[in-house]
Amino acid sequence: MVRQSRFVIMRMYNNFHLTFSKNQNIIKTKRVANERKSSFCCSFFLFMEKEKRIEYLANLVRDLSSKDYNIYDFVYYLDQVIEDGYSIKYKINQDTCNSVKIMSIHASKGLEFPICYFANLENKFNQMALREKISYDNELGILLPVVTSEVIPTIRTKLYKTKIKKEDISEKIRLFYVALTRCKEEIIIVAKEDEETSLTTDIVPNLVREKYTSFSSIIKSINSILNPYIEKCVDVDYTKDYLLSIQSKKLDVSNADTLQITERDFICDTKQEKNFSKNTIHLLTSDEEKELEFGTKVHMILEQLDFKNPNLDHLNISSYIKKKIEKFLDQNLIKNNLNSKIIKEYEFMDTTNDIDSHGIIDLLIENDEEVIIIDYKLNNIVDDAYKKQLLGYKDMIKKKTAKPIKTYLYSIIQEEFKEIKDSD
Repeated sequence: MVRQSRFVIMRMYNNFHLTFSKNQNIIKTKRVANERKSSFCCSFFLFMEKEKRIEYLANLVRDLSSKDYNIYDFVYYLDQVIEDGYSIKYKINQDTCNSVKIMSIHASKGLEFPICYFANLENKFNQMALREKISYDNELGILLPVVTSEVIPTIRTKLYKTKIKKEDISEKIRLFYVALTRCKEEIIIVAKEDEETSLTTDIVPNLVREKYTSFSSIIKSINSILNPYIEKCVDVDYTKDYLLSIQSKKLDVSNADTLQITERDFICDTKQEKNFSKNTIHLLTSDEEKELEFGTKVHMILEQLDFKNPNLDHLNISSYIKKKIEKFLDQNLIKNNLNSKIIKEYEFMDTTNDIDSHGIIDLLIENDEEVIIIDYKLNNIVDDAYKKQLLGYKDMIKKKTAKPIKTYLYSIIQEEFKEIKDSD
């Protein structure tokens, strides 16, 4: 069905192109006879526009067929466009001004130019996927390295990386073909002179292709074929900025003093890091991700909100979140301390006995009598890890004040406070 869809559209295109050619010859004849020149010129441009429309539809069919759509899907797509009153729009390049366009290869798809310059072909291909230690493949699954004294990739990982490297190079070759076929008359490739000459006279061997790292390396593999077309540029008028950039990269060390190096022995003490937050090591389900997103949003609002003069109407939040915020502000512990010193997201760092401690307190309230530590939780506030976290916060604040300190957990869902005491 995919081939049939292509055949139908391409047959429409070919039939139209034949009609277009005949009418083009008629126009030329009429030009010679100088009869009804204006009307036939209008017809000529009308045919050109129709040809572009047919060509656009042909390209659309090719794109759909590459995504496993058949002729019936395409007809259904056109019916839906007509029924819903949509328009299939395409862009015609009507820019005829005397200018140079600078664009990427992807942006040049479907366009043609009389002369094309290609520069920066020495830039290396992006091969970050080959450096990943953990990968995933639909056929091979999750690919993990063997960890001993060092990280060693498995055979499956090597097979996977070989496969994606070949696929990436094949895609780059196709992309380079797209770039080279944008030119109507002349291709100008700006590249460094290469003294080595390849021995390739026909098809580049696969072993050579697998070593492609840039578009320049593709050209280098066939430079024996391109040699008759290469023109060496000797006298070039470089700009001042370019010459300065080249000079800045050259370091003159002819008159430099000898660098004296003295070895030093350092004793490095190992320090332990301590983080008070609860660690989550399992993969989150979709429901847990939604809950986490909800809790993060409420947390952010409480961080930015003015407790004394709250204005929730201007915030783009749901009525449910608004209700939860109002319920928090209506708690006695908050209402009774609106005139106290309120600090949000209080971050501390401390080093004691070679242990680095770090934490962020959601809400810190200091009044004349005491200091109150509050940590927001989404739902559950009965957890030994949370108790350890709050008591760790308390120990840090004790070093900064002599006032009594109270610690609380607040459940956003349950809308209640729970005091955490040392004796719990």
